[in-house]
Amino acid sequence: MSKIGINELIQIIKDSFEEQKGIKVLSLHFDKRKNTFYGIYVLSLEQSLSFKEEPLLDMTTDIDGHRIIMQELGQILLYSYNFGSINDYLILTELASLDDFEISNSIYYELLYLCEHNVPLQRFDVRLINWIELTDEVHKVRTKSFVEACDDYCIYDSLEYDRELEYKDDIYIQQQFKDVANQLKHKNHNKITEATIEKINQLYIQLQVDLYMTDNKHYK
Repeated sequence: MSKIGINELIQIIKDSFEEQKGIKVLSLHFDKRKNTFYGIYVLSLEQSLSFKEEPLLDMTTDIDGHRIIMQELGQILLYSYNFGSINDYLILTELASLDDFEISNSIYYELLYLCEHNVPLQRFDVRLINWIELTDEVHKVRTKSFVEACDDYCIYDSLEYDRELEYKDDIYIQQQFKDVANQLKHKNHNKITEATIEKINQLYIQLQVDLYMTDNKHYK
């Protein structure tokens, strides 16, 4: 860690992004193992609706020797619930629960609570099956990604797979791919209801209004 304390650095990052980019930071967490800050922010309605420039949906930079990865809340929700990205859902729910900084906003808390209790497992199934069946190619990076994806999936539901694939032959690894895809195809997860998706969407819109147009009236 640098001479600047972690709490000071968090405040510097928050203030810097908000002032320079015109955003509202919702949460910010430092992952010591990866030497990386993960942040979630929300765009103003003006930025979201304007066509004059492309909206800032993610930002990556470095400060004081640390990596900073910032993602916009709406994009995280989109990738989680429309495209079945386990990684984005983890950022939203798991990393947010470890925040070193989080605003005290009742709407944000309600949104997180709703997401935590509505895991898009059916979307996860489809995305992981499609990734596995995209190609029969076997190489080190793909094999590592496969194990990591299965590990993440198992946070929410069980899978049987071999985590020690580093020294296994290609035929064995390909069979692992097929076995996991077959398990996923036999899962019986329900889709998240349209009513729930609409509720999450309305909370996201309300959060934008709350933070940018009503003087943060839902702050506690």
